[in-house]
Amino acid sequence: MKTGIIRRIDNLGRIVIPKAIRKDMKIKSGDSIEITENKDAIYLKKYSELENIESIGNIIIQLLKGLNNSDIYITTRDKIILSSKRNYIQNLPNKIITLIEKRNFYINDNRNIIVSPIVSSGDLYGSIIVKSNSAIKNIEIIKIMTELLSKYLED
Repeated sequence: MKTGIIRRIDNLGRIVIPKAIRKDMKIKSGDSIEITENKDAIYLKKYSELENIESIGNIIIQLLKGLNNSDIYITTRDKIILSSKRNYIQNLPNKIITLIEKRNFYINDNRNIIVSPIVSSGDLYGSIIVKSNSAIKNIEIIKIMTELLSKYLED
């Protein structure tokens, strides 16, 4: 049986997640971690509130896809969690992560890629990404859908 990294618990019940693991999993200061238990094991998982929005997220995807005939992605800060393409879950490229982290609405020069960060109560959760073969129309509706998700996360 393989042994993982060993850490001691301090007198306040804290442990340190090693830097290499935080880097690999893109865990940053202030990120949420889900803690679960099963018999004699404790599991830690990077947590995102966006992963619990599947029903409203799919509605938003269908609305935006119908308006723009585009590929639509809803992401956390570092991975795609919902997509207009079937079973399209993957980590985001660093270039897109950087755009999301800037917290500014982004549209490229050809107007065929949009990254719209989802920010709620000052916290960055992820983004809506729209990608098309032609210039994207209805940009204000994309902003409204992003704001809808932001408001949804406040409750």
